[in-house]
Amino acid sequence: MEQKNLLNSTYRKKIDSIQTNVSCELTADNNISKVLCFNAEAMVTSFEALKGELRMSGNLCFSVTYTNEMGDFFTMTSQEPFTTKLENESINLNTVPIFKAEVIELDLANLTAEDVKLNAIVEITVDGFVTDSVNVFVNSDENIITNSNFVNLTELVSNGNLSFNFEDQIDVKSGISKVLGVSACPIITDYSLGTDYFCVEGMIMVNLHYVVGEEEKELCHEMKTFKFKEELEKEGIEKEGGLVVNSWVNSCDIKTNIAENAVTLTIPVNVNYAYLKTTSTEVVVDAFSLKNKLNLSVESFNVMNLNTMKCFSEKVDGGFTLDDDKPRIIKVVCACGENVSVTNSFVENGKLITEGVCGVNVVYLEEDDTEALNSVNIEVPFSVDMLCDDLSNNTQITTKACITDVSARAKKGKEINIDLELCFMVYGFSACEEMALTNVEEGEMLTPKEACLQIYFARKGNTLWDISKGLLCRPEQVLDQNPNLNLPLENDEKIVHFKQH
Repeated sequence: MEQKNLLNSTYRKKIDSIQTNVSCELTADNNISKVLCFNAEAMVTSFEALKGELRMSGNLCFSVTYTNEMGDFFTMTSQEPFTTKLENESINLNTVPIFKAEVIELDLANLTAEDVKLNAIVEITVDGFVTDSVNVFVNSDENIITNSNFVNLTELVSNGNLSFNFEDQIDVKSGISKVLGVSACPIITDYSLGTDYFCVEGMIMVNLHYVVGEEEKELCHEMKTFKFKEELEKEGIEKEGGLVVNSWVNSCDIKTNIAENAVTLTIPVNVNYAYLKTTSTEVVVDAFSLKNKLNLSVESFNVMNLNTMKCFSEKVDGGFTLDDDKPRIIKVVCACGENVSVTNSFVENGKLITEGVCGVNVVYLEEDDTEALNSVNIEVPFSVDMLCDDLSNNTQITTKACITDVSARAKKGKEINIDLELCFMVYGFSACEEMALTNVEEGEMLTPKEACLQIYFARKGNTLWDISKGLLCRPEQVLDQNPNLNLPLENDEKIVHFKQH
């Protein structure tokens, strides 16, 4: 009786990307004289995978820093929910997505003395884990001879979202009177597995904006990179296996506390994880019968071939020139509203090439009668490369980037030069195709050969399986009767087979 064995093979692949528009109206408690900085961060918080469709929900954290007519600084924030869906034929009920949500465009759509309206375009890139299921043939007939291969199958054991609070402090100038805002970008660079827990290590890039002084107010900012190592409990995790992790922070949920010349931060870090295990399994790929002709059915399925992550840093620079009719720049005050969008990331001739755009709001002091503050959003396109000999041209790449340092300076009264240090987290993955015999149907009986001796003309490169299938005999008989064979064959050769009655 024919037997079947169900195999499930999980692998990672790029699925698709989608863009959605999100708007926000913020109402100020004080009259708005000038907007100095605005920013938006996107995150996907939940999903539902259906056949051919992925439904996603998330939030945008909007923030606006402004001054009133008295020169006081204020910040208003808002969280706007959004929903969208991605249609793709490779999505099914078992799809486990991994999201990268980026604000690729942010516009100040409307500004009055009381209200600010922002329009954002969010791009959500989805790759994830897809499972191929195949019923492979299991032989139970001694007259059917099979050829098998060993394949490494990856099984998705568990996945989900965990979180922890990171706490530390940033030293600030004396006389701090108010925190205007704080943004944070986390990157997980390594992990380790234990029994019912895993540990993640990485960095959190933080940009803090604050005001010094009660009367003569000074706008300041501090950027700092913190390292973290956190143990997260999850039942079912074992020491053997692999982990895929990414992280995000909703900056609207960060809490701050002023203590003397320092600001204490409490940053809620969300960790999306997928725990996988790999096993080696034997699958039948070909068969023949000693008694009957066979009709064979073969199916292909994908197995994970590569899943790796790399972290590197790179410096980029850019600039901006004011129009001739604008007041000259006295000095640059601070940088805020930083954002990085990775537009393309790929491998070419052993190099990992990453392209994108950085955006930073630079606040500066104008040379006019009032020496007022003004700001400009500077976009810095970049293209960086890194040698990666272990990645091939067909490796699929997903890259996350954060700004770790900003240095802006005025030049010639009309120019702003900006230097940025970026941190990139690169995820490289690929799958390869395997074949398996899924069904065997016996046909008409073979006509018995009367001759006791057979001569088989084997070709160069033939394997033991090729010769056995050509002679319709068991492989061990070929080896017993031809003990001097060097396989696979180095030349064309005659193979002798004595039929045993």
